[in-house]
Amino acid sequence: MGARLDQSQLERFAVDLHAAGSRADVRLGQAVRRFVFEVEAAAKVTAPVDTGALRSSIGGASKTGVGRHVGAVDATVGYAGFVEYGTSTQAPQPFLGPAFDGAVPGLVQAALRIGAEAIQ
Repeated sequence: MGARLDQSQLERFAVDLHAAGSRADVRLGQAVRRFVFEVEAAAKVTAPVDTGALRSSIGGASKTGVGRHVGAVDATVGYAGFVEYGTSTQAPQPFLGPAFDGAVPGLVQAALRIGAEAIQ
């Protein structure tokens, strides 16, 4: 004797699955925005300060849409890369890389939690 499903059960399942995906997508967008904010905040705290221009130039942005979530944090002063990676005469003083690395575990955990909740 096998399990039986009628058409209404399948239709209800399809609606529930679609809704779970939509909720998960919204929550993932929120997680990406939170990740960008955390990276930006950490980079501003750890950036070396001489005049304050580097720290003031650090900004983040996220763009979320159905199935597409993108975030970026950047320092817009022209010398930011020299500070981050160093030069032949100056040692690196990384601020963006460590900020990113520190925030990644939180984003991964959020994505795993969102995915697990979506398939329950």
